[in-house]
Amino acid sequence: MFLEYGVSKHGELVYIDQVARGATALQCPYCGGLLTAKKGEQVAYHFAHTGETCRQVDRNQETIALPCYDNFNLHLPGKALKALRDFHDDEDVAERQLAYLENEFEVLRYNEWAGRGGNWELTKKGKIPFGELSLMLFNQFQEPLIVQKHDELEAVAAQAKGTVDFATYLTDLHLYRAQLRRILSVDLYFLKINDGVLYKVGVTHRAIQQRIAEIQADLAPHIGPAQVEVIGLWPGRGNVELYFKHRYKASGKPLGTLTEYFTFENPKAVLLDLRRMKPKQFTPLETAILAGTPSDLERAIEAEDIEERRRAGIRSGMQRAARRGTTIGRPAGVIETPDMILAKYPDAAAAIQTGLSLREAASLAGVSVNTIRKVKAALMSTDWREHSSTFAVDE
Repeated sequence: MFLEYGVSKHGELVYIDQVARGATALQCPYCGGLLTAKKGEQVAYHFAHTGETCRQVDRNQETIALPCYDNFNLHLPGKALKALRDFHDDEDVAERQLAYLENEFEVLRYNEWAGRGGNWELTKKGKIPFGELSLMLFNQFQEPLIVQKHDELEAVAAQAKGTVDFATYLTDLHLYRAQLRRILSVDLYFLKINDGVLYKVGVTHRAIQQRIAEIQADLAPHIGPAQVEVIGLWPGRGNVELYFKHRYKASGKPLGTLTEYFTFENPKAVLLDLRRMKPKQFTPLETAILAGTPSDLERAIEAEDIEERRRAGIRSGMQRAARRGTTIGRPAGVIETPDMILAKYPDAAAAIQTGLSLREAASLAGVSVNTIRKVKAALMSTDWREHSSTFAVDE
């Protein structure tokens, strides 16, 4: 798969569009090998290994790709894609192929209420290759897929824990989260240029006025001075940028190497399409990713490591004490009397007397259930029974 990012010496991800072409000091996130930035005109910009390509990067490039982000053919097999296009273009398609597209890929469905006797029609998913799904519905389709793939990558890494492949799968999860963070951290903008002669869509993580100054400089060699008006700004909607270009590619207006410009016969319809998108509401997962919080898997592993270090420290301390001849634990021959137990755990005794269950009393007093049982036995052996008949009920 093509690497879009490398790792700096400080452990930060650096994207291909942030560096100049040629050899870099960046490393492959999988093997640590040095990377070279490839920025030709035929192949998408990417990093290549300066030396031999590692096994991990040689895998399918879809392993960590965001679903339906920059590929809108849905990864359909050639046969299925041709049949879908034939159906879309009103070409004859055999009934079995229609059923195949419905059952295997869910891009068609039979609507018994369509026409006079029912008819086949594109599903929301089936409209995507043709750019016919609105931006609002595209978000509704894509966002659950992004979360689902994140959870699948995390589950694969969790299952691989303790194996030689764990580092690879954990890196997959890191890179996927980095891509998701990137599209969540930018604003989608829609600009009108020179009173509607041109329109532009794009994303930025900076103040829009900074981006406008760059756009005016880019446009100067092509159209001279440009007046730029901000028509709309949608925070956190970086996922929509490439689908917008796909949906409105027929209206694209290339200016040299600039490809994000459009001329629209009906710009109001385009703006309505954009404005129908609901404002981005960040989920707890997305909020955590934006904040750079480690994944649930990594936090669980960290907690296990901390606990193991704590236990190792206790074992080491006990071994040192034993070597010095220090007694560990309660001195031999010392038996705790009921009064000693009650004096040691007054909160537990009070909790028991409220009539709570063992588990509830333990939670209230901040001790274990076994401690509650011990305190209860101490209470039972004293004159407390003469003053109260309330006991905690065993569970």
